Amino acid sequence: MQIKNVSYWLDSEVKEWDFKEILESTQFYINEKDHLVISFDKGDVAPMYMGVVTFEIPNDVLKEIRK
Repeated sequence: MQIKNVSYWLDSEVKEWDFKEILESTQFYINEKDHLVISFDKGDVAPMYMGVVTFEIPNDVLKEIRK
């Protein structure tokens, strides 16, 4: 089941936990629409019952940095 129209964010007192960039350890892939998808394991950014959390970044957002 996919939940649509839900917003996620990190706002913690520990700045190291906030998502700012794709690191070597960041899980990501390019989907069938050629968009970058960032993926977080269960419990990393939402309650565990929500499962794996992903968010898609459209190409127009990345056009300046994508090759």
